[in-house]
Amino acid sequence: MQGYATTMLALAVSARIAIKRRDLETAEGLLASVMRDRGLCTHVMPVFAVKVRLELARAFAALGRTPTAAHLLQEIDELIRARPGLGTLVDEVAEFRGSLEQSREMLGNSPLTPAELRLLPYLQTHLTIGEIGERLFVSRNTVSSQVGSIYRKLQVTTRGAAVERAGELGLLG
Repeated sequence: MQGYATTMLALAVSARIAIKRRDLETAEGLLASVMRDRGLCTHVMPVFAVKVRLELARAFAALGRTPTAAHLLQEIDELIRARPGLGTLVDEVAEFRGSLEQSREMLGNSPLTPAELRLLPYLQTHLTIGEIGERLFVSRNTVSSQVGSIYRKLQVTTRGAAVERAGELGLLG
């Protein structure tokens, strides 16, 4: 079913579900597929085109890839300029844009690195630092150092607070 404009929304939502389940390999594959084919969603079906890009932007924001999310928001802006009057969908885009900007402000000049973003979902599990290291194929010391960096960048002091702040910032699904 890939390659059809009508399946892109379902694939984008599936990618978000995969991210929430911490199945990043599946999520990346789905996102790559939708990103490649999103050109099929044009201003001809503006609600659909905007919704696909919005779901993609949410997925990329959850992965910490805000430049990609920002680029998708620019594409959405172009679609809305070409086809104004999309009702509550415009409000939905504005709300997402606000949350994305808020997360940028809260993180300031020290965004999480890709390694820290890969580690972040494991903080909401019962796994110990050593067990997280085994899952990520890195040493316990590496995980410990990255956790400390995450705490510093999110301005928190506990694992629970880090998970809560990351959720507020949209870094965790």
